[in-house]
Amino acid sequence: KDKNTKQEFLLLRELLNESLLRDLIIFVIFYLFILAQSWKNIFLLLFPVITYAFSLFFRLINANKWRLSIYDNTITYNPLGLEKKHANRLIFTALLQLILLFWIGGESYYHPQLIQTYDFSINSEGFIFEIFL
Repeated sequence: KDKNTKQEFLLLRELLNESLLRDLIIFVIFYLFILAQSWKNIFLLLFPVITYAFSLFFRLINANKWRLSIYDNTITYNPLGLEKKHANRLIFTALLQLILLFWIGGESYYHPQLIQTYDFSINSEGFIFEIFL
């Protein structure tokens, strides 16, 4: 396969792989669980979406990197680091955010004071800060 083709666009079949589809399906399922809880603050719903968008950005860079590389090059230039590793970390972070939002939403049915003023996030950050001091 020729590494330096003159094609200026990335084909959809080159972009879609099973890890991207797996991550997309898991993200959509978890996000639907969060939407079913009917959160009133929309900014809480944006954090996982933005994190997932950054993950897609790094996946696009990783999928398109072979167009910029020379076939017999022993040194590779990675100005953003290993894009695949960044994408995997960001998708893990987005899924963790969704799980935490779902958990806090479930707990808020039994303890509504957790999300009335969002003291739970402030208290949990303070608690974690106190643990590591």
